[in-house]
Amino acid sequence: AAGGLPTAPAQPKDDINTFNIFVDLPEHASVERTDALVRAVGRELRATPEVENYLIALAQPGVTDLSNLLRGSLSRHGAHQAEVRVNLVHRRERERTSLDIVAELRGRLHAVSQRYPGSVIRTFDDPPGPPSRAKVLAEVYGTDLGQMQQVAARVRQEFEATAGMAEVFDSVTEPVRRHRLVVDEEKAALSGVTTRQIADVLKVLFDGVTVGRVHLPDERNVVPIRIEVPRRDELRPQELDRIQISNAAGQVVPLSELVRVQDALEDEPILHKDNERVVFVGGEYLTGAGLYAVLGLNERLRSIDAGASGLRIGNLGLYDEPPDTIDGTNMLWEGETRMMLDAYRDMTYALLLAISVVYLMLVAYYRSFAIPLVALAALPLAFIGVFPGHLIMGAEFSGASMIGIIALVGMVVRASLLIIEFGRDAEAQGMTLREAMRTACALRLRPIVLTSLTNILGATIMLLDPVFRGLAISVIFGTLFSTGLTMIVVPALYYAYRQRLLRAAVA
Repeated sequence: AAGGLPTAPAQPKDDINTFNIFVDLPEHASVERTDALVRAVGRELRATPEVENYLIALAQPGVTDLSNLLRGSLSRHGAHQAEVRVNLVHRRERERTSLDIVAELRGRLHAVSQRYPGSVIRTFDDPPGPPSRAKVLAEVYGTDLGQMQQVAARVRQEFEATAGMAEVFDSVTEPVRRHRLVVDEEKAALSGVTTRQIADVLKVLFDGVTVGRVHLPDERNVVPIRIEVPRRDELRPQELDRIQISNAAGQVVPLSELVRVQDALEDEPILHKDNERVVFVGGEYLTGAGLYAVLGLNERLRSIDAGASGLRIGNLGLYDEPPDTIDGTNMLWEGETRMMLDAYRDMTYALLLAISVVYLMLVAYYRSFAIPLVALAALPLAFIGVFPGHLIMGAEFSGASMIGIIALVGMVVRASLLIIEFGRDAEAQGMTLREAMRTACALRLRPIVLTSLTNILGATIMLLDPVFRGLAISVIFGTLFSTGLTMIVVPALYYAYRQRLLRAAVA
């Protein structure tokens, strides 16, 4: 990627006033440990002068928007999860952009994460375009969930070994032990205790129960009255012998004699996409466009063992590839890389359509197939200036840049048509072909230059906007290059075309 033209998603990120931080620990982590990690994140945020305030959602979803819905924020109810919504000082009142602030925070939050083994702290700022789960995202499909998880683990290792990759995560959960309390109905009947009594006691011990409601003068809603055991006094299932229950005769029976504790593993969540089982592996690539990381990973991941049929890797073409799990495990690329490919594909089609429509209109007007080609010869001259312009300005080539190229079709062809029309009129008035073209260039030089300056100055204001900066660069440098070269190339091509026709007529 060194020395090449950087590419960006369809829409580059803008300077915004808010962003999210997702905190994930291993599934067996307690809410107290999650709270300690979030408080450490809060201390880093308070040490950032541009942070105005922040809101912590512990073991529950935070402020939900379109981006968070796509990332599964509504399902973040576990004690090992938290979300922080960070509000920055308005961008007009700070010197650094939100991109710079988030980039600086990533290093400090990574140091915090290192103190809590197994934790992942991810930062997300809302994109101006369609959101995605991650900048670099791999989706593993298959029918054998165990094999899918093994492949995902290898993919995650390659992600973590990639230079510049940060905040690597996957959707595979760690095994969590579950204690199931089963009432021994025979012992309960012999002890004179009903299963309903046992269930009520267990509910109070482990879940809590609402026994009433009260109307407080300072509260708008009714406040429930709950009985529950404080977390610091919570019992483990093996300590049920400390709890005693009375039967109808007033005899006290230890609860451990009436309940059996069965240990098992909690069911793991199985994610689906388009009715296919899927495991996600993602990360943020900090040193450039995600496409560079994908191309490097694509070569290394081919050596992963995924059974007899091997691992099929795809979805880097012009069109989306559906998973084909009949032939084995698949890994398809998604995220911003897929969005970029889709955007460039659609806008390339739009560019070809625009050129075709302009060409057909000119063919109908001139009743010639050659003259419209001479007029459209100015388009490659404009494209010559687009890519050096991005390198000079240090900007990424984005979807907005493609929109600027499409806009150049009408701007550039207009200058060619002016020269051709005035040359044809001058030749019709009796001038020689050489004199006609020289006169056309001399008479139309000032209007063409003034029109080009208008386009350039009108697009200059968009250089200040991160989203539309690529559009402005395409228009400015494309117009600048085409204006100078059109005055030379188009008259020369038209002169050569007319000379050939005259020689053919004489012969």
